[in-house]
Amino acid sequence: MAITHRAQASAHPLTGRRVLITRPEGGGELQRRLEALGASVVVVPATIIERLAPDALDAALAQLPSYAWAIFTSRNAVQAVIDRLRAAGRAPDALTVLRLAAVGTATAEALHAKGLEVAVVPARFSADGVLEALRGRPDVAGRRVLYATAEGAADTLPTGLAALGAVVDRVACYRTAADPATVEALRAAAEHIDVVTLTAPSSVHAWVAAVGARATAVPVVSIGAVTSDASRTAGLPVVGEASPSTAEGLAEAVRRYFVST
Repeated sequence: MAITHRAQASAHPLTGRRVLITRPEGGGELQRRLEALGASVVVVPATIIERLAPDALDAALAQLPSYAWAIFTSRNAVQAVIDRLRAAGRAPDALTVLRLAAVGTATAEALHAKGLEVAVVPARFSADGVLEALRGRPDVAGRRVLYATAEGAADTLPTGLAALGAVVDRVACYRTAADPATVEALRAAAEHIDVVTLTAPSSVHAWVAAVGARATAVPVVSIGAVTSDASRTAGLPVVGEASPSTAEGLAEAVRRYFVST
């Protein structure tokens, strides 16, 4: 009986643990993985996605054949580009005239779902990882690159591409903003959760703005280094970081934290 009990505990190491997911897209794969580990999951999006005026993106998409590459660092950017193509009466396969790079598997899957091939998915799911994957390729220097991204995104990728000799058109097509409709729910969740998962600096800022001083008492597991840095700067206790920066990696980081405590 003792052996059976230990096997069950090992299969569900998060039993009795309460985990908050704050992603604007909801629980999804992360929630499924955490619940499979036995966690009680609370989903309260801290942010919302807002599309920006499409003029700049439309202008870039009107001249797609002039680009050698399009680089995507989020599923939101993929969807924004596809939506603007369709608004112009064009299919997603308009992007087949250039090579596509995706920051990670989730972004690559969003492109694959539209029937598009992805030429580059880096080993490290980060802007630096994309640069490492492109460094040394003969089809980057002197070529034009479309980088569709979020408003306020870090300069790491465009600066690095320019250093590789590429001509980068950076187009902000959406912004991530705090969701005023979920402030009270976040405050309530903060009182009874054991850990919060944060997946972007914007979610860090929204979490702190909603919860206030209580945020510094809630352990944080982050999606990656950029979010961890933003969390620490805000005074939050980072107890884990996903590696790789995927739903699976994030769930595993939560598991590791509780197993080690």
